[in-house]
Amino acid sequence: MRNGDKPAGKQISRHLRSAFQALPEGVEKIYARADSGFYCWEAVEAYQQAGCQFIIVARKTARLVEKLKSMEWKPSPETDADGQCEFLYQPDGWGNACRFVALRYGAADRSPVLFLRRSGAVERVYGERLQDPERRFQRCA
Repeated sequence: MRNGDKPAGKQISRHLRSAFQALPEGVEKIYARADSGFYCWEAVEAYQQAGCQFIIVARKTARLVEKLKSMEWKPSPETDADGQCEFLYQPDGWGNACRFVALRYGAADRSPVLFLRRSGAVERVYGERLQDPERRFQRCA
């Protein structure tokens, strides 16, 4: 979808709707994982309208960083992260709140998928909508 330019939310929504329409009959569950280029209300709305369970890498905003600073971080035994927190959050301009999961990695982590860096730690934040709220976060390889 990318040629180096960041597509607008309407373009992303159109792309997702086209992909959903192209699915063969009989598909009962749809799962999606997207990078932060899809972090916009139009994408979330398209996923929700298709009944898709999704996870999107969140984009760093000052408001989200403030939310992370106020969160209680807990151990993350089911991931390779040093800590995690979960919260409902509604970014500016979004029609509803989504569940956000943030993973914190120690400063020694040199992974190329860095999201937030604060106090020597690396944090990756994901927004998601999963049908089963008890389902634990699983890191995508």
